[in-house]
Amino acid sequence: HEQLPAWKRVIDNPAYTKFWRLQALQEILAAPQVKLKVPVLMVHGLFDQEDIYGPVAAYEALEAKDRGNNRNHIVLGPWYHGQSTGDGSQFGPIKWGADTARYFRNDVLLPFWDEHLKRIAPAKPTPPVLAFDTGLRKWEHHKAWPPKSANVTKLYLQEAGGRAFTPPQPNIRK
Repeated sequence: HEQLPAWKRVIDNPAYTKFWRLQALQEILAAPQVKLKVPVLMVHGLFDQEDIYGPVAAYEALEAKDRGNNRNHIVLGPWYHGQSTGDGSQFGPIKWGADTARYFRNDVLLPFWDEHLKRIAPAKPTPPVLAFDTGLRKWEHHKAWPPKSANVTKLYLQEAGGRAFTPPQPNIRK
């Protein structure tokens, strides 16, 4: 491992240093000189163990440049990393009632490609945001992410594996 350049970069930069910031896609996309000239479709797995942050951060960076709200799109599916290319009918023991990945590929991705690569008008336009609600087990269309109607609630980890909606109190010993 000492001879692998990528490993050496990780060892030399164990925290989010300038080295990593210069490579962060969301920072590159947010730069003023980057223009949103072509339609973009970000694909994000809600249970992506490899990258829970990247697609949403990249979407947010480009969203500020999408004045017509018609070029920057994101799909948030109930998938682990890469599951959108396979069977998306369940996540572990949780069954969605349909193959969400097949729906995405056939009804969202293919029409998006056909529209922008082959100039074939889609039956329905790609929404700015298509998100799978895992509680309701259904796809929802939104104008932005997070939706304006979202009620953001913080969940805090507590001692001994606990969790709460209030922040933990500092443990000050006298």
